[in-house]
Amino acid sequence: MTKFLRKLADEKAPLFWCLSMLVFMILGYKSFSTAFLGKTGYTYDVAFLRLVLLLMVILMMREIYQGEFCFNFRTKNFVKGLLFSWPLLLFIILNLLGTDFSRPVVLEGLVMALTENAIVGLYEEVLVRGFLVGHMMYHWKDDSRKVFKSVLWSSVIFGVLHLGNIFSGRGVGATLFQVFYSTIVGVLFAAVYIRTKNLWIVAILHGIIDFAGSIETIFQTPQAVLQNVAGGGSMNLASIIILSIVLLIALLWSLFLLRKKKLVS
Repeated sequence: MTKFLRKLADEKAPLFWCLSMLVFMILGYKSFSTAFLGKTGYTYDVAFLRLVLLLMVILMMREIYQGEFCFNFRTKNFVKGLLFSWPLLLFIILNLLGTDFSRPVVLEGLVMALTENAIVGLYEEVLVRGFLVGHMMYHWKDDSRKVFKSVLWSSVIFGVLHLGNIFSGRGVGATLFQVFYSTIVGVLFAAVYIRTKNLWIVAILHGIIDFAGSIETIFQTPQAVLQNVAGGGSMNLASIIILSIVLLIALLWSLFLLRKKKLVS
């Protein structure tokens, strides 16, 4: 099995990427996992399943590459990475705007939101930046355009994967906008990851953004579905314009980060 996966990863890399992402994202998708595990009012069971899948991804790559594949779980460049990620602060602020913090916080909702979003952030970053970007950079190591191709294709795949949210009851328009939103944010996450080689930074920031987007859940009894700003609810024209400007800032900053002479090995 290991030899087959190594051959697939080396010789049919695009197929390996798509199949792996499809399998792990579907298995970790809330609607699928809730149906598989049994519908409950909480998502700790789904969070645990994602942790198991996350471990499987790491073990799979270590087994295939016998320890030579690195997910970059390290602390080096952490502060630098936070500074590089400053546009993400704008997304967090947008998520928090209009929130009434005078309401009492429900402890269950707070714990669940923190747990859920921390694990989602770690899960998606291990899959997309750790596994996908990491293997793309490895596969295209002799290609002068490896950074551009890795950032572009990993971000597009990351965005397209959010099409599945349409099955959570979101409208087509909101889902398509989330695909666009996630693609651009994915570019910034990939840029920070490539510049710092630190997966913890993007995982933590991803979780914070999702937590800010689901902030309403800390004021109520936990529900089965947590939403974020990119796909939850309706957005008026002003919100779309403001978010689009922030996305443009994030994209331009990402391109600035990915200046060839500044990339670290």
